[in-house]
Amino acid sequence: LVAYPTLARDGRRFVWFRTPAEQIQGLDGQAKEPLRVYVGVGTAATVDQRVDLAMKELERLGAFDRANLLTMSPAGSGYADYVAAEAIECFTRGDCASVVVQYGLLPSVLSLPAVPLGARTVRTLLDRIDERVGSQAQRPRILMYGESLGARVAQEALRLDPPRVDSAGRVAGLDALVSVGTP
Repeated sequence: LVAYPTLARDGRRFVWFRTPAEQIQGLDGQAKEPLRVYVGVGTAATVDQRVDLAMKELERLGAFDRANLLTMSPAGSGYADYVAAEAIECFTRGDCASVVVQYGLLPSVLSLPAVPLGARTVRTLLDRIDERVGSQAQRPRILMYGESLGARVAQEALRLDPPRVDSAGRVAGLDALVSVGTP
């Protein structure tokens, strides 16, 4: 559903470097093909349209039937650390799906003004995932990863109204969150 040329360099890199099942099988002989979804800013005009497309793609691929769903908050350029995604793919024996919705094209140092847009993008995606898995009998673990400006965007997304972070630092709707190198 997402045209490959609309992904920009970082999006193409993210979907291309998925860990093949054959490599994962080398760990213990069992593996599924991991799933990756990336929706670039050039794919659709608005945040809602990009998130809608990401959700349709997750649905089409069967991502909500996987044990783990990794939402990645990209850096300003759209870079999502494919090595972090590969680690999840290996540790879960491929029983995972990863999703990225891009919010900008510029390097992080030039993207600081885009933090509110990025936060709204990530929060919209998280809210839509919650709506989708809320009534599901076997809910996937919802994981989140952000690096560099993506970490800051993820943290800001969790503070948007209504906040998902309580006074003790617990995050509603996520089973695990890793933020690396928050500027």
